[in-house]
Amino acid sequence: MAQALGLEIGRRRTLWLGWALLEQNVAVLHSFDTAGVRISDYHAATRQFQHVETCEEAAERTVYGRWSWLVPPLSPTSAPIWSRQYDNGQRGKHLY
Repeated sequence: MAQALGLEIGRRRTLWLGWALLEQNVAVLHSFDTAGVRISDYHAATRQFQHVETCEEAAERTVYGRWSWLVPPLSPTSAPIWSRQYDNGQRGKHLY
C-alpha cells in the first residue's frame, strides 16, 4: 500500500508507515460514508467515552476502562484522555 501511495519506504525517518496507516483509515471511513453506513472514527469514540466518563463521575461511579483500548492508535496525545489512568475492572483476568 505504501508503494502504491508513492511513499519512500527505504527509510523509517520518512514516517512512511504512519502515513500508510493514516491513509488506510481514511479509505475505510470513506468507504463507509460512500455506502451510507455510519461508523465512528477513533477520535470521535474517545470523545464519546470522555462524555460517559463525565456522566459517571458526576454520579459518583467508578469509571472502568483499558487505557490501551481507549486512546486512539494514531495521534494518541491529541486525545483528551491521554493523561488519564483507568482501572480496567478485570483484576486477575486478562482481556485478549
